Amino acid sequence: MALTEQQLLDKIAEVRNEVLEGGNTRGRIADLFTNLMGWVKSLTPGTPLTVGASQVQATTYGGNNGQVTITPSGGSGMYRYRRDTSQPWTPTPQSGPFTFTGYSPGATTVYVQDSDGNTAQSTVTVRQAAPVLAGNLTIDAAKTLDWPFDARFTNRTDYELSTNNGGSYATPAAKPAVLAPGTYAANALRLRIKSGSTYSASNYLSNPAPVTIAAPEPVYNLQLTHGQSADGITLTALAGVVLKYNSPQPAGDPFPATMELFAGSTPIGSVDFNTPYIGQICGITYNGVTYHKTFVNGQLNILAKWRNYLPA
Repeated sequence: MALTEQQLLDKIAEVRNEVLEGGNTRGRIADLFTNLMGWVKSLTPGTPLTVGASQVQATTYGGNNGQVTITPSGGSGMYRYRRDTSQPWTPTPQSGPFTFTGYSPGATTVYVQDSDGNTAQSTVTVRQAAPVLAGNLTIDAAKTLDWPFDARFTNRTDYELSTNNGGSYATPAAKPAVLAPGTYAANALRLRIKSGSTYSASNYLSNPAPVTIAAPEPVYNLQLTHGQSADGITLTALAGVVLKYNSPQPAGDPFPATMELFAGSTPIGSVDFNTPYIGQICGITYNGVTYHKTFVNGQLNILAKWRNYLPA
């Protein structure tokens, strides 16, 4: 520490007396100049000691290999560092920056000391690495998206989903999340932890390959009874496809029938029903796509334009 003005005057008087008495003049003069330099420095103080800190998150979710880098400025001389008040200062003074390792996610305060004993501190939040997929994004029969997280992340609910490459995020009402029909390019589906937590907004899970969600199959319902016919129910996506109901219905036998699939006026397939099949689901394939019809208590559900014929 620099001497006060009075202390320096006293020191000069001591050295003067030493010189007059012929004592250890060389050492005393060296000591005098050391104190004089300190006093001059106190008249023109340097830049105050300040410090900043930055973080590097752990490489894996739940990891403890995060890093904190301390960057001091100002003060005097070289610096010593410590990661918290329970730890000693680093033994060898050195210039900055300086990095500590082995951090888990969360807030931490680091410290720096200059050669004059001045200290400064800075607090930084070490972020958590993004949770990782344990497998691919999955689409189930109900057209919903699911995400098999790392086991340690399974019970979290503070996530949000983007379906437009991160353009906007919303909190799914439930997991799995319902997706609108359409094709989502690779990385278009992004799942992240809500901003404001210890997660970086740039950390997200995404679909590695394009995902297509098919539109729900439309179903047309019509109640059929013996002697009744109907015409002109059209599924616009299958223009020119006609489903023809063309067998007689003996009394008491609800739907013993033959279903035929037509393209225009050309028959392209049929399914025979020799028993009632009440409540059974049957499929007809056209151009590699299977369309379903269901007989339930006299109701006919089909996925194409159809026509009902009864014998004259």
